[in-house]
Amino acid sequence: MKTAGMKQDDAVSEIIGTILLISIVVLAASVFASAMLSRPQPQNLPALSTLISNQSQTVIIKHNGGDSLPNGTYEILVDGVDVTSNVTKTGSPSVWVIGDQITYTKPGTTPPSSVQIVYTGNGSGEVVLTSAYFGM
Repeated sequence: MKTAGMKQDDAVSEIIGTILLISIVVLAASVFASAMLSRPQPQNLPALSTLISNQSQTVIIKHNGGDSLPNGTYEILVDGVDVTSNVTKTGSPSVWVIGDQITYTKPGTTPPSSVQIVYTGNGSGEVVLTSAYFGM
C-alpha cells in the first residue's frame, strides 16, 4: 500500500514527465516548421554597370563596372529577342569584363527600341541586370 508521500512523489514525477514530453514535442515541431518554412539562401547576383547606346541599327554595350560575366551566364535581348550568339565582342573571348564592348547590328530598317542584359547563370531563372529603352 502506498503512503501519501509516495503518491505525492508519483504525482510530481508524472507532472515532470508530462512537461518534458510537451517540451520535446514543441521543440521538434518548431525545428520541423523552421526547416519547412524557411526560405532558401538567396543567390548572389552579379553587379553590372553598362553604357548602352544605339547608332541607327547598331547597338553598342560597354561593360563599365561591376563583376565579370563568363560567356553562357548572360543573354543580350534586343527588342525581346536573344541575339547573344550574333554579337561581336572585343576583349576576352570567354569572359565579359570591365572595358570590353559588345556590338550588335540589327537587320532590317527599324532601329532597336530596347536592350536588356539578362543573367541566366544561377540556374533559377532569368534576372534582368540592366536595360535601355530608346523610345521608339
